[in-house]
Order: sequence, then C-alpha cells, then structure tokens
Amino acid sequence: MSKKKRNREIVAVPLSPQVLAGQGLLAPLPAIRKEGGNAWEATFTEWSCHGYKFFGNKNAGAISIKRYSTKDGKFRFESKREIHNVGGLRTRINIDAECEDGLLPQPVKWSYDHKVTGPDGVADPLLSLGKRYEVRSGKIRSQSVIGKQRQRLSSQACDELLLFDAVRRLPKTDTQHRFDLLESFSNLKTGHSFGFDSNRKYTLADGRELECFVGQGPGTLPYEYWTHDGDPLFYISFLRVLVRDDDAFSKIGKAFKFPKTS
Repeated sequence: MSKKKRNREIVAVPLSPQVLAGQGLLAPLPAIRKEGGNAWEATFTEWSCHGYKFFGNKNAGAISIKRYSTKDGKFRFESKREIHNVGGLRTRINIDAECEDGLLPQPVKWSYDHKVTGPDGVADPLLSLGKRYEVRSGKIRSQSVIGKQRQRLSSQACDELLLFDAVRRLPKTDTQHRFDLLESFSNLKTGHSFGFDSNRKYTLADGRELECFVGQGPGTLPYEYWTHDGDPLFYISFLRVLVRDDDAFSKIGKAFKFPKTS
C-alpha cells in the first residue's frame, strides 16, 4: 500500500483495544506505580483519533494522577493535566481533592485551577480560572471570582479520573453502581452507572489479559476502563483515549509515530 493511500485509510469502526493495538498505542503499557498502603500514581498520554488510522493523530496532552493512602476513611487525590491547543495555546488543569473512600470514591472538597498560556508562556486572565468546590447537603457548591454556584446531586458524585482508582477494587460482577459523573472535577452529568463487563476481554501482545469496566449515562457516549490484575492501563470514550505512558508529558504536541508496515 502506498504511503498516500495508507494515510487516508479510515478507521471505520469504534475505537477498541484491537484498533489501538494496530496503531501501536498499546506497547509497552507500564503498570501503575504502587506505594505504601493503597497509594499509587501514574501518567497517561491523552490521544485522540481524527478518523484516519495513520494520519492526523497527535499526542494532544498528558494527565498525571496521584492517589494518597487512606486515613480515617478519606484520602488525598491530585491530578495535573496539560493540553496543547492550536495557535500555541497551552491549557493546564490542576486538581487537589479530599475524597471519601469507597467502592466509588466521592470528592468532598477540592480546588480546580485552570490556566491557559499563549505562545509567550504568559497566562491569559480571560481564559484562566480558579474555583473551590465542596459537597454538602446533597449539592456541589462552588466559588470563584465570578461568583457562587450550586448544583444538586441525584446520587453520590465521582469524577472520571477517580474511576481509575475505583476499578482497582470494584467487584467483577453484574452489579451496576449508580452515581453522578464529574468530568475534570467541574462538569456534572447526573444519572450514570458503572460496572464490570464480563463480555469484554483482550490479550496484549505480551500475554497480559485485560478486563473492562464500562460507564454510561446522559451526556456522554459509553466510556471504558481497561485493566490488568486490577491496574488501570487505558481508557476509551468515542475518539478520546488515555493510555499509560511514563513519558507522556515529554510527548505532548508531537506527532504520533505509527508502526511501520511493509
């Protein structure tokens, strides 16, 4: 196949482990770094597909997660996210949260700092914002320089990044866990469910067998967390992928190097 035809080959099917493996995204997939107790940390490359198998796809961003040990039923959770946008803009989102431990961890108090810098590295005050959140009396209450806001919960809240921690202990049964989804600890979508899907399995080239937990609900397409021996290795939702990579932050904005074919 010529390079031109190869570049224009469309994916044509929903993203899956099979598709990602064919694009070279699932190697080597290092395990998460575990610390004392139930603490762990990991970094993920944020990658998106633009419809073609071997063209136009970049490492758009990176996310780091650090989960501290539980103490008195609560734990600290930190996340740093960086995205390179068009025009030399860079978005950085830092989260520092206090969470209640449980099958689905629930954030109870957290800071959300969103900063956008231009090509000169200077933050744009019109695109940057810091907010403080707290869950109290069945509501998420937030405060920033632009005012206060309240959002009513229909169930317990859990962020999409906290689900990386949840899959480490959720039972592998048909039970569906009901919750309200937070995206980036800021965007609330109520009425979601999350649980193990025994029908989804995949074996990596190195022999590791993967299992899958799936979430779904209003406002999103289904989102999948693929694990090995309880460790989260990658996430798929529509065209967005988060995949384990210890060098994720050094690869942001660079074109993805696809595997060579004959």
